[in-house]
Amino acid sequence: MLELLKLRIDGFGVGESSINIWTQNGHLRYSYDRSPLDTDPGIIVKVPESIADNFLDKLQEIHVYRWKDHYERTAADNRKQSPLMDAHWSLIYKELGCETLAFTGDGAYPKNWDKFIDLVTGLVNESHAVHLNGLSHLDIVFHETRTLKGYDYVNQCHVKKAIPYSETLTIDRREGVLRYTQVPNDHTSVKHEYNVPEIIDHLLGNCERYFHDFENKSYNHIDPGKPVISVRLIYQNGKTAGFKRTYDRFGVPDDWRELLVDLHETMSFFGLYGPIFDERLYRHGLKKGELIYLSVSDTEGKSYYYRTLDEDLNIGDLVIIPAKNVTKKKIAIISEIVYCTKENVPKPLEETGFIIGKYYESDSDSCFDGHDPEDYDFYDDFDDDDF
Repeated sequence: MLELLKLRIDGFGVGESSINIWTQNGHLRYSYDRSPLDTDPGIIVKVPESIADNFLDKLQEIHVYRWKDHYERTAADNRKQSPLMDAHWSLIYKELGCETLAFTGDGAYPKNWDKFIDLVTGLVNESHAVHLNGLSHLDIVFHETRTLKGYDYVNQCHVKKAIPYSETLTIDRREGVLRYTQVPNDHTSVKHEYNVPEIIDHLLGNCERYFHDFENKSYNHIDPGKPVISVRLIYQNGKTAGFKRTYDRFGVPDDWRELLVDLHETMSFFGLYGPIFDERLYRHGLKKGELIYLSVSDTEGKSYYYRTLDEDLNIGDLVIIPAKNVTKKKIAIISEIVYCTKENVPKPLEETGFIIGKYYESDSDSCFDGHDPEDYDFYDDFDDDDF
């Protein structure tokens, strides 16, 4: 299955053009590389599932991996009056679990090049053809209650206070505006407003694809103790739809992260720093039949896959992993959390061990199970000044 395809063509009398096609969490995307002179953000298009499946099936029939590394124009080619003669092209191609391949050509092409180009062109044309354009307005609202801890110097005691926190993202076709607001407490609000009428059609069309039929999917109930996400959709024909869900893997679409990346890239192009809609929360929730794999990095920069049963771990947490020396253990940091089934594990099940547990810097006794902390490789790599 395709993981990445990057095609660049320089010629045809129109200069250089390139397209990137990739799969992410089983979903197909494509985008064009931006010129340094572009004043608009890059656009990522989510490909409808039926079009994506057809494209991937036909791409397998082309057998790109059998192409030669380089194609050079011959004297016989020079005698042909083809408009493609002056074009230089390059292709980076990678399938899941395989090495990355690179191909180039100067006015010469593989035998099935035309079929390949037609397939790529068809992907773009078909995706645009089903661009829904039905949304007029979109609201995404996130609510959470956060606990702040502090010390009351007047009464000389430790205190806790529950603070309501919210984020709201609005896209409106009539106004041509994308608006993002954070309310971190009762006294403060931060608003970012982007007047983007030239890309509002794309933004709403892409968002509609993410939520298409999602409100009809079954959902049991909302846990009142968890953060909540609410979505409201208003269509140009007057139809409205919406839902309110727990902000976890059960409550949001499977490709929720891709939606947030699309929106965040647009906003960061115009000036936004930091994440939106805390991803540490929505990445939790083990579904039936799934396993949790952690990609962790040790202090030497080496990466490993381990399993865990702990659903509360986050990216950036420190965990304890076995070391080769059975008398020691190692500390590693989580760089990725993968929920997967036995059929699509990133490392064979029988070759993947479990982490020992989470590392708590403030509670060395529970972390080290009665062992001296110097028994851990983590401490071999740092000086006292590093802490």
